[in-house]
Amino acid sequence: MPTWESSHNEYTTRFQMRRSRVLQNEISNPPNQRFGSHQSCSRQRFQQLSKQRLSISKDADPILGRNPFFLKDDEWRITRKVQTNQHSVSKLKTLFGYVDEVKDELIAYLNNNLGKKFETQELCARFTTDIVSSCVFGIKTTSHTDESSEFRKRSEHILDNNWRMLMWQVAPKLVDMLKIPLLDKISHNYFYNLVKSVVEMRKEKNLSRADFIQNLIDEKNENFSLMDMTAQTMTFFIDGFASSATEMSFMLFMLAIYPEVQDRLREELNSSKKLDFDTLHHLPYLDAVLNETLRLYPVGVSLNRECNQDTTITVKNKKYEFKVGDLLEIPVYAIHRDPQYFENPLSFDPDRFLTEPNNPALLTFGVGPRACLGSRFAKTQIKAGIAALVQNFRIVPGTNDCSMPTITNNKSLLITPDNEMSVKFEKL
Repeated sequence: MPTWESSHNEYTTRFQMRRSRVLQNEISNPPNQRFGSHQSCSRQRFQQLSKQRLSISKDADPILGRNPFFLKDDEWRITRKVQTNQHSVSKLKTLFGYVDEVKDELIAYLNNNLGKKFETQELCARFTTDIVSSCVFGIKTTSHTDESSEFRKRSEHILDNNWRMLMWQVAPKLVDMLKIPLLDKISHNYFYNLVKSVVEMRKEKNLSRADFIQNLIDEKNENFSLMDMTAQTMTFFIDGFASSATEMSFMLFMLAIYPEVQDRLREELNSSKKLDFDTLHHLPYLDAVLNETLRLYPVGVSLNRECNQDTTITVKNKKYEFKVGDLLEIPVYAIHRDPQYFENPLSFDPDRFLTEPNNPALLTFGVGPRACLGSRFAKTQIKAGIAALVQNFRIVPGTNDCSMPTITNNKSLLITPDNEMSVKFEKL
């Protein structure tokens, strides 16, 4: 298989059943823009490079087939507009009370389990599950203590369909041809019926609650079916549950193996009287630690755009021609670890984002019009959870292995560490 290598990291392409594939290597914009090839492709040439490589047929998968990540052209624009309205700062602020409530429950649970070893991914996934169940569906779950929770089981199962994920990534045209759904039938029926029951109950009893599903009910869009509503809630759910849990788990582990960073973060947090929504988003060192985690361990290792119109991009007097059907791949993981864009890239150094907080080479949440809309909500729950943990406990490694996580497994949809990431909590 062809490979692209950049500063100790190998980016491997896979057979995609596509006519051609272009790996974006060292394409930089003219002077005064240190890094910009992804900007050229994702913003300046958005009309020509607006399609995602992967798509899911709505006939095969009615829920995920309506996810804006997979939609194209006008369907994408319409759905994107609805999603944009739901992710406004004002609406996210109304959800913060639910985040706060789940955070308090997590602290209470850990106070009863001091010294116990926790696998960070599992702990953080339960935390984000409870947040999303409340903020999106308006239902109460207690994932840390209720092992029988059907909602939690369905949430876990979404990411456990490994063969579906692998087929979807390796041979998308075959998946489309055979109409293989990414979401299994049991999960599809569970979440569709959940949304249906919540919507019907609120309409029948004239109930209202400040959450995501209520925002969709209030839209009163006649062209917006119950299936569309389910797809919208699932978009918010998947972004808020899976991606956030993964990034939070890496951040938690890095704080455990870098106690000096943890102490410095605790000092910043303790200097704030109240950690409300606004305060959490104006703490420089908290931002820096999160950004450094996102740099080293981006949820998705790459971004891609498929060319839907013949176009030419000229950079440094060199022309790059793209034909319809060509695929542009932006190797995020490799770029984040390239010394051309980040000094000492393999070091965990949050200070780099204090001097340059808006480094354009940080691509974790994408770039351009198709950038992830859920990034603000994801950061909110990660920051709220991490801040509470750091203020209440000393976080220590769960084993004697304090080495940084390594990533060689590319079979999972989300970035997955090779080594165990576990922590223990001690009272301050």
